[in-house]
Order: sequence, then C-alpha cells, then structure tokens
Amino acid sequence: MVYNFNMLTLIIKLTLFVVGLYMAENLGIIAVVAMLLVVTITALNQYFRRRVFTMIVCGIYGGVCFFVPVFSILLPPLIFDLARYSKVFAAVLGVPLILYSPPLIPIIAVAILFEHMQGFGKDISQRYTMLMDSHTEQKRALVQKTKELTKNQDEAAHMAKLSERNRIARDIHDNIGHVLSRAILQTGALQALNKDKNLEAPLKSLQETLIDSMESIRGSVHDLKDDSIDLFHAIQKVFEDTTYDVSLHYDLSEDVPNHVKYCFLMTAKEALTNTMRHSDATAIKVTAQEHPALYQLRIQDNGTRKPGGTGVGMGLQNIADRVNGAGGHCTFGYEGGFRIFITMPKGGSDENNNRG
Repeated sequence: MVYNFNMLTLIIKLTLFVVGLYMAENLGIIAVVAMLLVVTITALNQYFRRRVFTMIVCGIYGGVCFFVPVFSILLPPLIFDLARYSKVFAAVLGVPLILYSPPLIPIIAVAILFEHMQGFGKDISQRYTMLMDSHTEQKRALVQKTKELTKNQDEAAHMAKLSERNRIARDIHDNIGHVLSRAILQTGALQALNKDKNLEAPLKSLQETLIDSMESIRGSVHDLKDDSIDLFHAIQKVFEDTTYDVSLHYDLSEDVPNHVKYCFLMTAKEALTNTMRHSDATAIKVTAQEHPALYQLRIQDNGTRKPGGTGVGMGLQNIADRVNGAGGHCTFGYEGGFRIFITMPKGGSDENNNRG
C-alpha cells in the first residue's frame, strides 16, 4: 500500500490554518490580510518545493510578525512548511509564536511531529516500492530462467532420442545387415553348387526373399539415420571451428523432411568451402526459415570477391545440382557480399543422392 503524502500534508496544513482562523476570528481586516498572505505563501511552497524559496518567503513573513504580532496567529502552516527542510530554521521562525501566541506552540509541535513521521513514512513507502520492484524483477528473471531450463531439458531429451536412433541404426547395420549379406552370399554359392533341378526354384526364391529383406532393412536403417540428424546443431557444427563471425538464425520445425535436411546441410558445407577458397569475407550470415508452402536457406557473406571467380565454379554447381535434384530452386547473387538462396517446396520426395 502506497500512501498519498501530499493529501496528508494538505490536511495537516489545513488543520493548522483553521485553528489560526478560529483564534483570529475577532481581529477584523488584519486577520483577513494575514489569511490571504499565508494561503498564498503556503500554496507557492507546495507548488515550487524549493528550499531557498520556502526559507525566504517564510522568513519575510516571520519578520513581519514582529511588527504586526497578529500575523503570528497564522504562522503555524508556514513553520510546518519550513520544518520539511530545516528543523533549526523552523524553530527560529517559531520565536514570534512564542512571544505573541504561546497557546499555539503545542499545536505546531504536534504538527511538526506529524511532519517528521510523514518523512519516515515516505522513506518506508519508497523502500516498499523498491522492494516490490526488486521482487517483480526477480520473479520475471525466475520465469525466464525456468523457460530456459525447460527448453534446455527438452533439447537434451530430443538429442538423446536422436542419439538412440542413430545407435539403433548402427546396430542393425552392423549385426543384422551383415548376417543377411552373408546369407545372400551363401545362397548364391549353394545355387552355383546345386545339381538338383528340384532345388533351383526354392533356392532362387530364398535368395530373392533375403535380398528383399536386405533392402527393407537398408531402407529402415537409412530412415533411422536420417531422423537422427538434428539440422540446427549439424549446421552449427559446420561453422563452429571457422574463424568467421557466423550469425545463425534458425526457424524450422523438428519435422523437416530428410531430403531437405541433407540438402541444407550439404549446401552449408559446400558454401563454407567455397567461401574459404575464393572469398575474402570475414563474416557469414546463415538464415533457415520455414513458410507454409516451402523451406528457405540463405547463406551470405560480407566478401568483396565472388566465390568461384566470374562464373559458377564446381562447388556452386554441386549445390545447384543437389538442390535441383531434390525438387528445389537455387540462385546465386552478389549484393554487399556473396549470397546463396535456396527454396525447397514442402511435399517433395527424398532423393537417394541427397543422403550423401
């Protein structure tokens, strides 16, 4: 809860003013003049809130009180104003009050005590506000940290899943794949040694079954291995050991088709090779984005020389062939640096030569 100290100050000063008017009700025109002066001075003090200004105008009014003692009856609101800046000067200003209006001394003493408590209350309120601001900031930081921790945990789980897929694919390839390959070779050897025509058809059928099984397992292994590729970290790894200032903006979902993964990854490798061989660039910007109907990859450096010379070199031609073979579109351009821009439509087919 934050208190309205301006309102409290106004109430205290109004109370002092009303007490003074009550004591000066039978003093006629002099009391009216004093009232107008005090109202004007205290209003200006409240508006300007300047130490020097308050001390000057209150000091002038206090000096007048020595010549017109009636004015001291309405002195308490001004003493209250001055006590905000200096208790010593407020006490000096209270001399006319002691000389001409002693009954008002307890009242102004209570008012100054309220002013002191008000200042203490302001300090408490400011500390409370700072504490609440600090709490809000810490809460915001905690929420952000929790989000980052959750994201890191999800990423770790995703990488563990991909690693397990890669292990399974490797085990199938090393164990079952080799067993089937040996069985196919042995079946072929049996066919070559066989003299019984009645066994020719069964042996041929067995060999075809083994070959079909081998192809099926090979396809499953490729699918598992392809799914185990994390494109974001794979692209990061391509550029992590270079001396270039690399900026990577990645905005692709996790279900990117395998042929797009291979196309983008191989393009990143080829683009880096061409930049290292032919460009004088110091920075590379990589942007991978997903749109409703297509995927995009843009790789641009800040070099002043085109990779591959004046024409399209072998590296760039390899990129174009790979992209076109996967059903995509590739363009090369130069504007503030050499740029490779690739678009891959969604729903395209996975090309075997993109598994490279």
